[in-house]
Amino acid sequence: MTGNTWFMSSLNATYEEGEAEYLYFPSNASKGRILCINAHHTSDGTKNSYALAWPGTLPESATLLKGLTYVSDTYYSYDNLSHGFNTSWKPNSEMYELRNSKGKTGPYCFEKAVVMRHDLGRMVQEKTLKVLDLLRCKAREFCDLNPTGRGTEVNERGVPIIRLTLLMRRGSRSFRNASVVADIFAKECAEVEGCIMHVAQSEELSFCDQVRRMTYTDIFASPHGQQHTNMIFMDRGSSVMEFFPYGWLEHAGIGQYVYHWMAEQSGMKHKGEWRDPVGKKCPYPKQDLECFFIYKDGKVGHNETYFAEWARKVINQVRVSKLQQASESIVSKQQVRSSVCEC
Repeated sequence: MTGNTWFMSSLNATYEEGEAEYLYFPSNASKGRILCINAHHTSDGTKNSYALAWPGTLPESATLLKGLTYVSDTYYSYDNLSHGFNTSWKPNSEMYELRNSKGKTGPYCFEKAVVMRHDLGRMVQEKTLKVLDLLRCKAREFCDLNPTGRGTEVNERGVPIIRLTLLMRRGSRSFRNASVVADIFAKECAEVEGCIMHVAQSEELSFCDQVRRMTYTDIFASPHGQQHTNMIFMDRGSSVMEFFPYGWLEHAGIGQYVYHWMAEQSGMKHKGEWRDPVGKKCPYPKQDLECFFIYKDGKVGHNETYFAEWARKVINQVRVSKLQQASESIVSKQQVRSSVCEC
């Protein structure tokens, strides 16, 4: 086959007004059969396969996953989670990455499964926010976190606490001089009482480390990359800052705005981006794709003046917002209760 076809395109999906399009197994459409996936190829989705089977007739090589599983479909890069949650996720249990199940040759079958296709594009904003609230809640529950009253944190002088996380990368799209960038942000954070900065290396964090770090983050700053998907673990209304290498604006296409969209979908505030203006010109000016491959994995420079002013502006915006919340009223029991994760 050529081109892209939607996962299980031969089956009728369920769609209700304001909801995303999805498939459910077992169902009348599947004639009571459950979903099985054999997905071990990491780059070519056409080499992976699915089948429907009656629960009592599974082959010995199959692994049956109990309970309800969320399965996300993407036809983009199968080895990049930021191109869609290319995993199946079992709330209250564990994470399954079907594409990287090394040593496993047989299919995975799901006792119950919901398959999301066409992403969440057709879901109205209110529903999308609720879905991402649930994902955030379940992840925190899984990692034994319950940050009651997080938005009302104050220091010993009663000043609201602002937590800034600078999440670094190695290799492609990392900062050329990460220590200088960290120093710039640290200096601006130190100028605002209550501001606490934390620098983390994304590759060194376990899943629960990521959830924990972002749960206690008000401002998230990082170069463009899949570590930005961590924003869904922050409280609604948190701020996101993004950095790009040279050449992306002209050649990366619309996909470079994916974290703008994710911020909007998850209730975050995308506070803009900085694009490195320094770099070598592409030798193929009329061939965007070839140029993009040249710039795709470039390093990100820095501008001390711009970074300092930008950091100062965002920190102060968060500070004003927190002061305003604190001045409106003393936290009521209802406000405290609303911050508790109730999945």
